[in-house]
Amino acid sequence: MKKNQINMFIAMMLGNSLLIQADMNLEENMYAPARDMVAMDEAMNRTIEERRALNRANPIVFKDDKSFHEAPMPEFVEKGNQYILEQMIEDSDKTKIEVALVGNMLSIKSTTTTKDTLSTGTSSSSSSYVSIDSQSLSIPADADGKGMVYQYKNGLLKVTLPKKNNQFKK
Repeated sequence: MKKNQINMFIAMMLGNSLLIQADMNLEENMYAPARDMVAMDEAMNRTIEERRALNRANPIVFKDDKSFHEAPMPEFVEKGNQYILEQMIEDSDKTKIEVALVGNMLSIKSTTTTKDTLSTGTSSSSSSYVSIDSQSLSIPADADGKGMVYQYKNGLLKVTLPKKNNQFKK
């Protein structure tokens, strides 16, 4: 009888050991995809940073020897009881400016359409190019978006936002 009890005890211990091992494998399998995603994200970030460093070292050069530079991000400037944003945008009769406020984000979109026509003797060809530039930026926390006014004239976009009335302000 003791031999059966010992065998049963050993079987229970082995069974518990297998259950513990199964739990460890389950946990390992459950978190493995997340670890893989983190490793992939880190690899992508390294690749992006390497590409950025390469681009900084070797800027894009166009045929007219002008290199591409990032434009500075426009900022709101506080003036009295309002905020003003001024930004130069290509002034062209063919440029359309759209300004919209969605929540606390100001969206500025400029669309420029250029058409070229080439005529030679009895034939002609035409082409059209559309360039779209879009940017979004946060408005100041105490700005009143409902009172937004903007104007685009001679290549200068000017956006004015009044400050919210603050009854607690002294």
